[in-house]
Amino acid sequence: MFSRSRTFSRMPLRTHQSGFTLVELMISLVLGLILLTGLISAFMGFSRSSKLNATLTEMQESGRFALDSMVRDVRMAGFQGCVNINDAPANVRADSAPTTNYLADSLTAFEVTAADNWNPSPHTSFNIPVGVGEPVPGTHALSIQFANSTSYEIQPMTSTSSPVAVVGTEMDIVAGDLALISDCNSADIFYVSSNSGMVLQHAASDNGGDNRLSAPYGQGDSRNRPRIMRFEANIYYIGLTGRTNNQNEPQRALYRQTLPYTSAPIEMATGVENLRIRLGAEDPAQPGPVTYLEPGDPLLATTRVRLVELGFLMQSYDDVASEEDSRSYQIAGFTIPASTASVRDGTAHSQDYKMRLTFNSSVAIRNQ
Repeated sequence: MFSRSRTFSRMPLRTHQSGFTLVELMISLVLGLILLTGLISAFMGFSRSSKLNATLTEMQESGRFALDSMVRDVRMAGFQGCVNINDAPANVRADSAPTTNYLADSLTAFEVTAADNWNPSPHTSFNIPVGVGEPVPGTHALSIQFANSTSYEIQPMTSTSSPVAVVGTEMDIVAGDLALISDCNSADIFYVSSNSGMVLQHAASDNGGDNRLSAPYGQGDSRNRPRIMRFEANIYYIGLTGRTNNQNEPQRALYRQTLPYTSAPIEMATGVENLRIRLGAEDPAQPGPVTYLEPGDPLLATTRVRLVELGFLMQSYDDVASEEDSRSYQIAGFTIPASTASVRDGTAHSQDYKMRLTFNSSVAIRNQ
């Protein structure tokens, strides 16, 4: 028998291959562009939102810090220990003191009509800065004087000209400082000529030619609570920082001038564009509802300040808003309108793309 084998030849299979058509490619490209545009828009929106939130947070923190600093000082205005300033204002003996009338000068508001012209005029010991820290016209300023709340017990003085010996081993009053000493009957502001071993000297050469104080503090009844404190005097105002932003616009800040007034002012909070102040005063002869007065009002010389209204206008460093700011703002009862012209003073704000916030507070005077 014969076996027969068959041989089969395999033919290659033909497969049908085809690419995308031009129309399909165009549709894919358009869809990709739409998706990419959406992603870019979402990223830009997220980036803008993050920048706005960061700017808002920074402005809120700076504004609260600046306002809290001023409010804290205003509440201390005229403080001089256990004796009320209206009953027995401290006698000013120091030649370098920024006042000759502590009762009148413990709290003073100013209108900055020009960088070097304030109404009323500040104390002659205040050297108004030029350049960095130069005041902005059209804004307000506030001077506050008080004894620091940290007080020290003293040993009884043998006479009014005796040095002041402080009880303890630590004290923040040094030579060159102004000190306020008081009991419940009288008070004095004097220049500390030297501090040696917790003993403060008040030489006649630095204190009006007379080293005698109003009383030999500590000799009377222990209930008089004789204490000594560092005397402080701060001036708050809006000044130029000497810096510019990305639009080459000069930047402003809240400044504080501390003693001695010949030193450079301290930049407290950048971005404070404006400061306005109103004083709530009453007639001491006829106590009643307060009348709100602006800085420099002649009635302030015959009335007693009971309330202080403080108002800040903060602005962002750069243009971060999506629309021009054409709004008017109310700070301490004053209207700050928008202006399409370039603004270099405090009478208005520029109609630009800055973010702005207002901060207002009404503070009762404790010591007057």
